Order: sequence, then C-alpha cells, then structure tokens
Amino acid sequence: MQVSHLGWRFVEPHDEFRPVFEEAVRDAPRNVDWQFKVKRNWLILPVRLTEETARCGDDFGAGKSRLLEDQEFCLAALADMELILQALEAAAPPAPVAPETP
Repeated sequence: MQVSHLGWRFVEPHDEFRPVFEEAVRDAPRNVDWQFKVKRNWLILPVRLTEETARCGDDFGAGKSRLLEDQEFCLAALADMELILQALEAAAPPAPVAPETP
C-alpha cells in the first residue's frame, strides 16, 4: 500500500478554488492529519508525509518510502483520501448539461 496524496499543476491557478481544497482537507478526514500546500504544485498530503520528507532532506520519494513501513498509516490515509475526494466532488459545481439534439 502506498501513501495517499494528490497533486495538481496549473498553467493558470485559480486562487478562488483554494478555500474548497482547504475546507476538504480540514473537514473530511477522520484518521490522520492532512494539509493543503501551494508551491509550484497544489498538494493535498498527510502532515506526516511532509514531516518525513523534511527528515529526508526534502526528498519526497525517500519520505514516501519510509512511510511504506507503516501500513496501518497507509490504510488510514487511504480511507481519508476517499473522504477528501468525496468532499471535493460534492463541492464541485454541476456539470453543464448538453442540449438534446433532435
């Protein structure tokens, strides 16, 4: 089991969506602490992954690898990720309906 996390890179980020991501990360998870970070990418990741990455000299891959040893954490993060994705989906505006063709 891998450590759950999400990342997006936008050509033109829309800051008006930041509160949606921040709210989903704050309110949806139940098992581990999460954070939404904006750098070059927009990231949703467990706080523990950020801490482990820092311990590994900011090597994200090494931080993820170290957490693989804790499969209970990986399972808890996966369960939370499902809740975060559901919260983001619920916050998304409805898709436009295409007009019917005759």
